[in-house]
Amino acid sequence: MVYTAIYQTHDGGFTSTKYMGYVNRREAWIAASDLGEHEGNQLIALIPGDHPVYFEADAQLSIKDIDVFDNNIRSDSSVG
Repeated sequence: MVYTAIYQTHDGGFTSTKYMGYVNRREAWIAASDLGEHEGNQLIALIPGDHPVYFEADAQLSIKDIDVFDNNIRSDSSVG
């Protein structure tokens, strides 16, 4: 099964990778965690499927500029 694994790095940053693992969540978590530990990373999330992951640095703006409750992104202000 394909997962998107998100790790915290040894220096406090974040990284993600595609991980091919077990269908069983417990076995998948343990295996992905072990893979991260070899690089000094701590597994913090394992998401079923292959997903792009964007971190604050990828968006090139401060997290303070993001309103997580604003889902109304429009390119045309006249839309209703």
